[in-house]
Amino acid sequence: MSAPRFPREWSDIKSIAGQVLRERTRNNAASWLDEEGGFGTGWSFRRNREAFEELAFEMHLLHDIKSPRTETTVLGQRLSAPIMIAPMSRMINVVCGAETFTLLARGAKMAGVAASAGHPATFQELTSMVAEGAPVFRTIKPLRDDAAFVAAVRDAERAGSFAIAMDIDAIAGLNGSGDEPRHGELNGPLSPSEVKARRKETHLPFVLKGIMSVRDAVTAVEVGADAIIVSNHGAHILDYCQPSIKVLPKIADAVGDAVEVWLDSGVRRGSDVLKALALGADAVLIGRVALWGLALGGAEGVAHVLDLLRLELQRNMLLTGVASVEQASPEIVV
Repeated sequence: MSAPRFPREWSDIKSIAGQVLRERTRNNAASWLDEEGGFGTGWSFRRNREAFEELAFEMHLLHDIKSPRTETTVLGQRLSAPIMIAPMSRMINVVCGAETFTLLARGAKMAGVAASAGHPATFQELTSMVAEGAPVFRTIKPLRDDAAFVAAVRDAERAGSFAIAMDIDAIAGLNGSGDEPRHGELNGPLSPSEVKARRKETHLPFVLKGIMSVRDAVTAVEVGADAIIVSNHGAHILDYCQPSIKVLPKIADAVGDAVEVWLDSGVRRGSDVLKALALGADAVLIGRVALWGLALGGAEGVAHVLDLLRLELQRNMLLTGVASVEQASPEIVV
């Protein structure tokens, strides 16, 4: 449950987190607080939020739903809500030091959701996250060195990751506020056959992150992905890139039930979660909101913001007549 010592208004949460983030990470605070950021002109960064805000709900109140169910399953993992903490790089360690990844996983466990580890999380960091008891998946960038990629996969398997994800949108490198600039390690665009070969390196469910077109979504199914993440990497990849929520419906229609569809980039409220579910997502990933919680109060702060998202989701479901997250449909969004 949410700790009573933490504020429940997002403006207050963001204000307190902002003070901490500006103290500890002067270079990235503005981006992490949604004040500025993204690649190039920042158009994609701004549009990620604007696209969510352009969507409205159709109210539906004459129904017999008393307590909407937010519980769901992703790749066999039971969650209290269709929310997961997005993979982030070690840059976020400036928030809470070396234990940052562990605290995120602890907060996810407290809230009953999943966490993830980005590149280049170490075996020790991933093991520590898994030990907290939350489901954790590992995201690996498309490394130029095949042996290094396989080694990262083996570490994730040994540590207890429930899935392996590949960050295919990192092929061109990211700007400094979006990730660690480790461009020399990254491959160029991967062919379908190369992705299929990497998929065969693990027995775990395989996830492709950075799917932003029907073409890539269809290819992801063909190469054996179990889930895809519709994501423009928080707008840190391509200037004038479509918002993830805008491309979600056609991608979800194209893949049907062949793979799970997760949405990343731009989610800040429980209302955003319901909009994504209604437009075809099975779950969403959050990054900045988790960092606000971390700055607010470590693992308890993370659990607090996750609980707020879940409660907001449930409230919005009640007001739109949605009994369970699986029943969210496009008709509630206008």
